[in-house]
Order: sequence, then C-alpha cells, then structure tokens
Amino acid sequence: MYDSIKRIGLSFPIKVNIIDGQYYCKDGNKRLSIIQDLLKNEEGYERRRAVPYIIYNDGSSRSNDCWRDRNMH
Repeated sequence: MYDSIKRIGLSFPIKVNIIDGQYYCKDGNKRLSIIQDLLKNEEGYERRRAVPYIIYNDGSSRSNDCWRDRNMH
C-alpha cells in the first residue's frame, strides 16, 4: 500500500467526523499513517499534501437540503 500511495496517491478519500471543531479519522487511518510516513521519509512528496476527505454526518447536524422533502409526492 505504501508504494501504491507513493506512486499514484489516494484512490479513496479518508472519512472523518468533526467533533468540537476537531477532525477524527473514521475510515482510512492506515492510509493517513502512510501519508505521514511519506511526508517524513520521501524527498519531494510535499507536493501531494492535499488529502481528499469526506465528512461523515453522524446525524448530529442537519441541513436544509433534506432529500426526503424532494422525494415525497
């Protein structure tokens, strides 16, 4: 996995929760650890610092764009 991420980057974004303004990794901890190792050990890897992520909604926050309102007839 280390060599794959080094060569092509992340194929799947990391999923995170936001609790009290801090990000907590929900899925992708191993991939995140590999990226940290690459930044430490591989010269020139800094150019790929952007890590794609998805914020996981645990139901504690709601939006005005609720899919149920659109799908009710």
